[in-house]
Amino acid sequence: TELSNTVQGLIHDGQPGPAHEASHAIFYSISNCQRGLRGISFGNFLIKQVVMDLMQELPNITTFSTLSPVPGFRKWVETELIRAMDTPGFPAPEEESFFTHQQVYAIRELAARNVRTADELTDEDRELLMPLGAYYLTRLKKRSAPYDPVARFHLGNGARLERLNWLGDSSENGIEQAFGLMVNYLYDLPSIEQNHEAFICDGDIALGKPMKGVLALPPAKPVALTG
Repeated sequence: TELSNTVQGLIHDGQPGPAHEASHAIFYSISNCQRGLRGISFGNFLIKQVVMDLMQELPNITTFSTLSPVPGFRKWVETELIRAMDTPGFPAPEEESFFTHQQVYAIRELAARNVRTADELTDEDRELLMPLGAYYLTRLKKRSAPYDPVARFHLGNGARLERLNWLGDSSENGIEQAFGLMVNYLYDLPSIEQNHEAFICDGDIALGKPMKGVLALPPAKPVALTG
């Protein structure tokens, strides 16, 4: 009856109810960045075709979303971002709201802690990592496309970046990949083509209200970095 925000809850929470009563379909970790799936086009086949089939079989389902990983986020935070912070001129003026003195200190402190389990993450870590994850997904680029391979895949297929989930994957692997962050990419059929065209032609990313809220989290009065 709602978007899943944790993979553990999706897999382990009780027995599934009757299919005819379901209103949401959740695709878990669908992407062609997995080694065995490279070269296979999923855009028109796996997602859109399955959505169409489900709509015919179960017309009560009205919401189609993924629960997707953020591979490489932790590595970026602990290596590439810290390396960038040591570069003269960091951050660029448009990035100052994400990288204040306090946040730079917190990023270094988090990396030094070498977190391995979900229990080691604090409320302060959440306040740091949620907007940082939003930055990673929406502003960090590889050439002109999102840096994150899963984001490139789903946004290129017309999905909307709906929600960033804290401790969406609390397993050791989830913590190792992305400090547990996971993402809901929402496939709204009437908007898929429009989202796809805007993304391919202009690089525009369709955002849901929850994601816009996370992007608004950084301090309103950033402290400019020096040296």
